[in-house]
Formats: sequence, structure tokens, C-alpha cells
Amino acid sequence: MKILIVGMGSIGQRHARLIRSVMGEGAELWCLRKRGPELLINPPEAVECDSVARHYGMREFPDLDAALAQRPTAVFVCNPTSLHLQTAIRCAQSGAHLFIEKPVGCSAEEFRLLRRTAEENGVAVCVGYQTRFDPMVEKVAALLSEPGNEVVSCRMRWMTYLPAHHPYEDYRLGYAAREDLGGGVIFCLSHELDLISRFFGLPQSVYALQGEAHSLDMPVDTSVSALFSCAAPSGSFPLHLQLSFAQGDEERGFSVETASSVIRCDLVKRRLECVAHSGGRREWDFSNVIRDDLFRAQCEHVCRDVLTGGTPRVGLAEAGESLSMALSMHKSLRTGEVEKILPFNE
Repeated sequence: MKILIVGMGSIGQRHARLIRSVMGEGAELWCLRKRGPELLINPPEAVECDSVARHYGMREFPDLDAALAQRPTAVFVCNPTSLHLQTAIRCAQSGAHLFIEKPVGCSAEEFRLLRRTAEENGVAVCVGYQTRFDPMVEKVAALLSEPGNEVVSCRMRWMTYLPAHHPYEDYRLGYAAREDLGGGVIFCLSHELDLISRFFGLPQSVYALQGEAHSLDMPVDTSVSALFSCAAPSGSFPLHLQLSFAQGDEERGFSVETASSVIRCDLVKRRLECVAHSGGRREWDFSNVIRDDLFRAQCEHVCRDVLTGGTPRVGLAEAGESLSMALSMHKSLRTGEVEKILPFNE
């Protein structure tokens, strides 16, 4: 199996390492990367080396056309967000299956074109929301499906500190801090949007407000609070989402109030509890599951299932819901109004 990785930053290198671990000699790895410092990256550390491509045993190509001419089986798209879709469209036209890092992109028009191109060429597309492979998240989904757990409200929160993500580089120069590359907290922390889609489906509308984190010196959204209206059997329920790049003490988690209980999930401390209104309490500890486990499970799914004809856990339908939410949040920031969230129908 010939696999091309476009973009060899921290996430591209993680995928290269895991593909090699999962597939062994069954994968011939190629790469296309922006020329720059030869750094082996394993966050939060990076060390210099003679050649990143040589370290991972990869053949390096000078441009995308040259790589696609060799007919790769699949392409892992790991370049900046604003380049995801145009890169993926060209790869889909060649017939290569696709793994696209999250978010799928930042353009509705390009998303629709990719969907058509993938369908016309019989291309499988998987999008990198590895949180879907977290057993704690799947346990929450199971709890929500229990009788009597109709959702009343939800609060979600991911507060992190961007300068600490890649301490080996100036965060202001990375894609997350640049509007032209699809940066900003809404796109970069879109895992939470995917969780909303996973648990509750596509919300009906959103109203978003932006905070100003001047200390970060970034021309993108760095702190956003949004109120979604989500459909429910009895009508609708509110969901409050907070995202921030400006908080040094990281928080990530959510609580769901249901008709019979409250479910609290702490994705940092890796603990989950479900407290019944009647007083009963159930608790689970997932501290034995680390972040790399989620990426490995995702890699195994892509290499062993999706690229051999299986159905992606997160395909274009699911990724399109997250993109629709993100674009509606950005629109609400611009207009100051409640914005409808619509599916990407033709």
C-alpha cells in the first residue's frame, strides 16, 4: 500500500509514525513537505535531524503532481486548514482515498466540490476527529441512549493555551494564529463541534460572541462563547460552548443535564460520572487511555478498514456538520445575529 502524507509538521509526523507501527513493511510511505528546518517533532519536544523523510523511511516528492503521478493508494492531508480541500480535491481526482486532518476545511463551496469529486471517483474520505475513538466519549453516548435521559441542556468547555502547544516554535507564525491558513479557535478546536454532532446531531442555530485576548497578539478568534439551539423530541434545548486559546490552566470537558441525571465528563482528568436526580452515582476512570491511543485506534481504522472498502467512522457527512457549525459561528461573529445552521445539501 502506497501512502502519501502531505505536510510533515507535528501531526503529519505522528501519522507517519503510527502508520509505520500499524502497517509495518506493508506500507510504502511518501511525503510532500514545505522545506524548512529538519525537525523530528514529538510534542512538546522537537529535535534537529539530518532528514525528516529519511528518519521515517519515506520517499520525498517535490510537488503534488509528481507524487500523484505515482498513483498512491491513499493520501493523508496534513497541511494547513485553508489548503485541505483544494489538496483533497486534486487527490480525489486521481482516485486516491483520503484521510483529511480536522477540520475538513473552511470553505462550503470547496467542501461540496470534494464531495462530488469523491463520489464520482469512488474515493473513500475519512476526517481526523480522533476523539470519536475515545472510550469515554463512547460511554457518554451509551449513557445518553439510556431510557429517561432526554437532554435538557448541555455545557461544553475547552480552554487551552496556544503558546504551550508547540513550544519549539513561535506560535504567532503557526497556522493556528493565521487567518489566511484557516486558524482561530473555532476551526482549530473543532473537535468539540464534532462531539456536538456525535451526541446531538446538527444544531438548528447559533449565536456567538468573541472575547479579545490581546496578550496573544493574534489576528484570529482566540476566545469564543456560543449558544446553540439543538433539536430534541420535546422541542429543543440550549447548548453553551466556550473555546479559548488564552487560558494557561487547561480545562476540557462537558456536562449534560438530562431528565433523570447529570452526566459530567472531564477530558483532562479522564473521569466520567453520571449522577441520578434520585441520588444514585456511577463513576468511571479512563486515566489509562492516553492521547496517542486515540490516534492509534484511528490509524488502525483507516489503514485496516477504510482503505480496504469499509465505512469511515467520520466521513464527509459527519465532517460537513462540524464545518457547517463553524461557518455559522463565524457568520454570527460578523453579523451579531442568531444564525441558522444548515446541512450541506445540493
